[in-house]
Amino acid sequence: MSAWIQTSDTSDNETARLGVFGTFVVALALGITLSFLWVGELRRVAAAPGWPTVDGRVTSASIQDRGRKGSYADVIADIEYVVNGVKHERFAIEIATGVRRADALAKLPARGAIMKVWYDPSDPSRSTLTSDWTASHTSRLLILIGCAGVVIITLPILIWRLKQAFNGVLHGVD
Repeated sequence: MSAWIQTSDTSDNETARLGVFGTFVVALALGITLSFLWVGELRRVAAAPGWPTVDGRVTSASIQDRGRKGSYADVIADIEYVVNGVKHERFAIEIATGVRRADALAKLPARGAIMKVWYDPSDPSRSTLTSDWTASHTSRLLILIGCAGVVIITLPILIWRLKQAFNGVLHGVD
């Protein structure tokens, strides 16, 4: 076993390079994935205070547990509303995110309940049931900014290391 360790070409330098590259890849993949999941809702909630409202009818609503113990939950609803005579339907719109389970039960609307819907006047199919920026929205935004920050910090390091490798300056590069 010790002979294998002695003949191994892996140096601390190479491990560090893989660590920077791995960090870059994970941050980039996570940032891209979470952007697809969160950016639309974050943009809607940020813009909603300036949007007009209309009454909408809840067609179904549910609570989705978060975490292993289910002490926190999200409240989502399917809703239909009419703008300028055109009926619109939205599915799985958040009402509350990351609230305690007891609070989620209190916020769960009944089927057929009337709720205020904020809609984009240029595209009434874009809508939201909340116009309040919450801690959940802030944490999502900070996670996205953190991923972008890691990518921005590690990219120049990777470029620098790649240039060193092409010039044969890195240890272990023949």
